[in-house]
Amino acid sequence: MPSLKDFIEALSVSWPIALVALIGSGGTLGANYYNLPYADLIGPAFLAAALIIFLFAVGICFVKVILVVIDCIASVRSWFATRAHIARHIKLLYDLPDQEHAIMAYLLKRNTQSFPYPYGEGRLVGLLSKGLISRPGGQHQQLSWPHYIPDHVWAEMKANTDKFVLVPPNANPL
Repeated sequence: MPSLKDFIEALSVSWPIALVALIGSGGTLGANYYNLPYADLIGPAFLAAALIIFLFAVGICFVKVILVVIDCIASVRSWFATRAHIARHIKLLYDLPDQEHAIMAYLLKRNTQSFPYPYGEGRLVGLLSKGLISRPGGQHQQLSWPHYIPDHVWAEMKANTDKFVLVPPNANPL
């Protein structure tokens, strides 16, 4: 038979087990308190163990509730931070210098969300630093490193194609 220490260690590992222990030990203590018919068969040692298990289970379940609340708050904060990040990118998208605007318009005209381009070539530096074009890590050829426009920026460009007109129409700013 497992010891009380083993049981409490199991409670701390898994909160569902702690919840079951909370219900079981709480029911046992409640039955003894209200003098239910079978409660007189419960010995004092068992009641003491049930009380200890109940207290530890309450603590573990309480900590789990606090952790869930903290995770929810962190998720909401992360969602708002992501929305702010996207809004900043959209604002930057409409305040581009002519050369960078021409690059974005050219990529939209060609319907090219991802493209190979030399690593570190100067024309994309501004767009890369603003986060309007990204490049993945990894091992690639330096002369044809993959670059891409993030999905939220691409969706904004596709939704407002009239704001990304290439002048002259057949120019290639890359």
